[in-house]
Amino acid sequence: MGGRRHVRTVPGAQAWFKAAARPHIEQARGLLAMLAAHGVGCAEIRSADPGVIVYQDEHQVVVIPSAGPAGTG
Repeated sequence: MGGRRHVRTVPGAQAWFKAAARPHIEQARGLLAMLAAHGVGCAEIRSADPGVIVYQDEHQVVVIPSAGPAGTG
């Protein structure tokens, strides 16, 4: 196995897909549909400004949310 990668813990952080991560978003939508089919409440949330970015890669950003409910930016 490969070496361990250091992961910084940031309380309250949230992960968001970038709009260009379409295959990952479609897979998540499939998971949302399965949850909904079993009576688990869930929703897709979109935001142009989810918060302060503390990490990002090609597919996602991890943010400290802006003031207010998630997705309201």
